[in-house]
Formats: sequence, C-alpha cells, structure tokens
Amino acid sequence: MARKFLNISLLIGLLLFILVIYKTGLRQIINDFRAISLVNFLILMALRLIYWISRTINWKLIIDDQDKKYPFSALLSARLADHAISYLTPSNLFGGEPVRAMMTPGTNRRRALATVIVDKTIELVSILSFTIIGVIVAISRIKMPGKMKVVFLTFSFGAAIFLFFLVIKQKKGFFTWLVKLLAKIKIKPRIIQRSQEKIVELDHHISNYYRHHPKLFLKAYVFYALTFFIWTYEIYLTLAYMDTPGVTPLKSFLIITLTTIAAVIPAIPGALGINELTNVAVFVLLGLSPEKGVSLSLVRRVIALIYAGIGLLCLSYFQLKERKKKKTKLPLSLQ
Repeated sequence: MARKFLNISLLIGLLLFILVIYKTGLRQIINDFRAISLVNFLILMALRLIYWISRTINWKLIIDDQDKKYPFSALLSARLADHAISYLTPSNLFGGEPVRAMMTPGTNRRRALATVIVDKTIELVSILSFTIIGVIVAISRIKMPGKMKVVFLTFSFGAAIFLFFLVIKQKKGFFTWLVKLLAKIKIKPRIIQRSQEKIVELDHHISNYYRHHPKLFLKAYVFYALTFFIWTYEIYLTLAYMDTPGVTPLKSFLIITLTTIAAVIPAIPGALGINELTNVAVFVLLGLSPEKGVSLSLVRRVIALIYAGIGLLCLSYFQLKERKKKKTKLPLSLQ
C-alpha cells in the first residue's frame, strides 16, 4: 500500500514538473544554469553546508547535557541522513526523524527521539514566525487580490494555532494525549498498545526539556533565526548569479516565507512539481520573472539532492558499522 501511494505521488509530481518545464521552456532553464559558474556553484554548496552545520549546532544545543557532550561529526551525519530520508520520500518536512534518533551515538533512543522532536518543533515555530512576518510585509507592500490575502492570512493563523496547541500538549504529554484520543474514537492499533510504556517515557523526556530548560527553547529559536538568514542569502545569491532583474534581499526573504506552503504538503517526494508551481506564483506576485522561479527551484533541487546523496552515504556507513559491531560480539556462552 505504501509503495503504491509512493508511486502515485511520484507520478503526480512528475507530471506537474514536466508541465512547468514545458511552459517555462528548457532553453531558458539551460541558460540560467550556464549563468552560474563552477566557482559560484561551489559557493552555493558551501552556503548549504553552513546551513546544515548551523542546524546541527542548533540540535546539539538541545541534545547536549551536563554529563556528556556528543561528537559533532556524528550529529551532522545523522542530520544529513534525516534530510535524505525526508527529502526523498513523501514526508518532506517529516519522516527522517526516527533515522536521526537511531544514529544518535551512545544515548537512550527515546531520549534521542525526544530531542529530535523538540528540535523539529523549534524549527517549525521559527519557520512559522518568519512566515507570518513575510505575509505581513507582502500584504502591506504588494498589490494582490483579496482572496490571496485571505489564503496567506488563513494559512499563517491556522499554523500558529496548531503550533501553539502542539507546544502546550508537548509540555503535558502530546503522544499520550494522542493515544487516548485514538482510543476514544475506537482506534487502537496493536503497535500502539504494545508500546504504551515507551510512549509515556518519550513524553516524559519531551516535557522535561520544556520544564527544566526554558531558556534552551529561546536560545535554539534565536539560532534558527540566524539559519533562516543564511537560507535567505543563498536564495539571493542564486538569483543574482542568474542575472535576475529586480532581485533584492527583501524579495529573497519573501520568496522563502511565501513558498513555505509547498514544503509542508506531505504528498510528493521533494515537493516535486509543487515547489516549481509555487515559485512561479510567488515570482509573479513579486514582479520577478516566473522562469527564474523555476530555474531557482531546479538549482536548489540539485544542491538538495547532492546533500541527500551524502546523507544516504552517512546512513549506509552507520549501518555498516552497526553490522560489524554485531558480528564482533561474542556469544553469551563464550563471554
């Protein structure tokens, strides 16, 4: 069933992608790619590496405690593997978190997953807050149809309510609450019934971060804000390298915030087709060439795929080490 859903989502995304490429024109896209020299492309790759390093530091702030510090290289490897799974499956923003928790060195898996969930929550809060700022700036500075304003405001307001609800529930035990809710509507999967103690333990770890590390949330949020500006600068540089008329840092910021909706649609791997269509709409809204929006999406997609490939290599290396560990363990009778 999962494979069938994946195949259908890939087909839909591929059709949308081909449609956008056809409307844009392949020659224009090739010219935009040629405008980016090898040196400039390496600069964009370096910026993306800084971006992932920054996000790993942010997670390290959460996972480190007074008793133990975790090796940064192992955490970066786990973070890239998380990106690979999330990007290459229909989960988009989600999906790779269990892999990241699994690859966290020398710690309780549920505690590791708790840090990943807290990190993901802070990431969503930061993205949402900047999206709301972007929507306010766009509505105040750009002429747009009233219906579009309603869509942007409704999305921002709805997401804000959801995240506020999520944070409140995490403080009290989100997954325990979810299990009880499912039980009330007569949904009781066996895997959940067998894992209730683990779910309670996971909720305990998550709530501890909110209760005992209140300043940590704010500190991590500020660091995510810095990461957001790295993201904006990468967009600006990419468009500048492609000689995009009218591009500014502010418009680059608005491109990120107003295209957020494409990133949260958990249906098509890498938001294939969806991202390109959203870019076209936003670029038209900002008075930029829609063709440049498609080219921007493709350049960033190439970079994302390269880092996803690196993430898969990190995951494969981790699995290889785990297999070797199991093989070197002596049987109980020989210990």
